[in-house]
Amino acid sequence: MKRFFALLLAVLMVLSLTACVANNNAAQTTDTQTEALSPEAAAEEAAAKTKDTTSLSDIIRVPFGYLLDWLYVFSSNYGVALILFSLIVKLVLLPMSIKSKKSMLKMSRLAPLARSIEAKYGDDRQKAQMAVQQMYKEEGRLDGRRLPVVVHPAADPVPAVLCHP
Repeated sequence: MKRFFALLLAVLMVLSLTACVANNNAAQTTDTQTEALSPEAAAEEAAAKTKDTTSLSDIIRVPFGYLLDWLYVFSSNYGVALILFSLIVKLVLLPMSIKSKKSMLKMSRLAPLARSIEAKYGDDRQKAQMAVQQMYKEEGRLDGRRLPVVVHPAADPVPAVLCHP
C-alpha cells in the first residue's frame, strides 16, 4: 500500500512538473508576442484574455476573501489574520460539531441494543432492521416530544464532514 502511494505521488509530481514546463513555454511565447505591442495595447489584450467570470465557488471564496482582508486590516499581520480566520470558522462550525458529537455518543450508547436486537432475530434481516429502526425512533422521542439529539445513523456523518473544511 505504501509503495502504491509513493508511486502515485511520484506520478503526480512528474505530471505537475510537465504542466509547469508546458505553461512556462506558453508564457514565453506570449511574452515575445506582446513585446511588439505598446503597453496600452498589451494591457487591453491581457484584460481581454483574463475576463473575470463568476463561478459557484465565488459564493464561498468572495466572502471569505473579504473576511480575511478585513482581519488583515484589523491586525496588520497575515499570520494573525489567518489564525483569527481559522478561529472564526471553528466558532461558526461549532454547533454542528457539538450536534455530531452528541449524536455519535447516543449512537454508541444504543449500539449494544441494536446488536442484541439483530442477534434476537437471527437470520431474518428485514425484521431485525425494522426493529432497530423502531428502537431508534423510540429513543429519539421522550413523552411524545423530540429530543434535541436526533438518533439517526445516516445523519451522523453529515455534520462531521461539514466541520472539517
